Amino acid sequence: MHLRGLVIFLAAVAFTISADPTPKVVSGSSVKWNRGSERFVIRATNAPLISILREVSQQTGWEILTIQKMNERISVSINNEKSVDALKILLDGYAYTLLPNNGKRTRLTLYKNNISEAIFLLEPTPATSKIISNELVVVLKPGTDPDAIAGQIKAKVIGKIPRMGAYRFQFEDAIDAIAAKAILENLAAVTTIDSVYQISRPDDGDFIGQFGVPPFQLKVPLAGATSGLLVALIDTAIQSSAISFPDFLQPSVFIAGQPDLPNDRPTHGTVMAETLLRGISQANAGAAASQIRILPIDVYGNQERTTSFDIADGIYQAIAAKAQIINLSLGSPSESKLVHNLIKTGTQNGIVFIASAGNEPTTTPNYPAAHSEVYAVTASDSKGNLAYYANRGDFVDLIAPGVSPIRFYGKPFVSVGTSASAAYVSGQIAGLSVLSGKKPQQVGSSMVNIIGFRPPTKR
Repeated sequence: MHLRGLVIFLAAVAFTISADPTPKVVSGSSVKWNRGSERFVIRATNAPLISILREVSQQTGWEILTIQKMNERISVSINNEKSVDALKILLDGYAYTLLPNNGKRTRLTLYKNNISEAIFLLEPTPATSKIISNELVVVLKPGTDPDAIAGQIKAKVIGKIPRMGAYRFQFEDAIDAIAAKAILENLAAVTTIDSVYQISRPDDGDFIGQFGVPPFQLKVPLAGATSGLLVALIDTAIQSSAISFPDFLQPSVFIAGQPDLPNDRPTHGTVMAETLLRGISQANAGAAASQIRILPIDVYGNQERTTSFDIADGIYQAIAAKAQIINLSLGSPSESKLVHNLIKTGTQNGIVFIASAGNEPTTTPNYPAAHSEVYAVTASDSKGNLAYYANRGDFVDLIAPGVSPIRFYGKPFVSVGTSASAAYVSGQIAGLSVLSGKKPQQVGSSMVNIIGFRPPTKR
């Protein structure tokens, strides 16, 4: 029996075993927490309350204690409500408290009659990557015809980085992809086979009303300057007309197509660009700051998710443009071989990679930050301590402020998370490098040695 036939046969057997004539009620839920405004968007249809609470814990960093038996299924629609109001709707029928826990993590305690009933500590929902099941990334040896390979495995080539020999193959379905992988593993022309992962789009800046945004000053580059230290910002698109010092910007590179940009809020990329500039300013580089340029590389376009392949393409474009620092304020719990190989190549050529550690109060590795070649940055709170929501794994190298306020066409917005922390560090390394005349790798290494992050011994 051919491999494809075997996969279809096994799938049919599994379906036959699990088939149930009883109609199922369609259920599901989604939770969205905005750290800046502390608001929830929750949608649930016949969903287990305990699953929703696990997701709340994962996104907010709250410690949640409940009664041991929680079997309710709920249907609810909560639209951008403050925490206190969202919890009233979500926890109808429960008594609860929401209090700081010894000044560290916020604790949500649920009970029916007496708080002593709350003895069960919920574990957060583990972060997972979404694999595009009908796609593969294949790296071919030089001189190999990708179209010939595609024809052999019944695939379409939908993406390519030719100088790396990397190609993104799409198949009719997941079964074809599984069958093709078995064939590719035995081809001498193939060096690497990898899955394609989806990475969610980071949140745009959040409006914060009447809030002071500290100004900062920079010595801007000469108009049209093309030399100096180049920092690549791999992110969502930026709104260049809203940037405080637009002369630092090089023309944007669009990996996933030209995006439609909002005019009522700053994109994540815009906030990161402003944060990077503030980091340069805080390095007190003075006139030397004029030697720095920023290359925005948009890997999202209009999409809600990017892919590991597009991020790899973005890194490749940054390397080709001779970037010396590459900022990646994004991440995934899954490791892409293609992305890692590019990072290793870049590091060997003196490039510094800086990435956000992740906005989950766990020790779970977040990639690309968890690669040993990358400076992983977590977030600090207003007192310089580890922020309640921030990843504190042993792969983390540095800690920096997790709150970045900016002005967007005169209005105050903020981004909260390790994304901002990474951008601060990228700016500081760039500023200190041009000020001292040292290579960014030397500056980064010194920062880790002097002010490196030390994971707490207790959560």
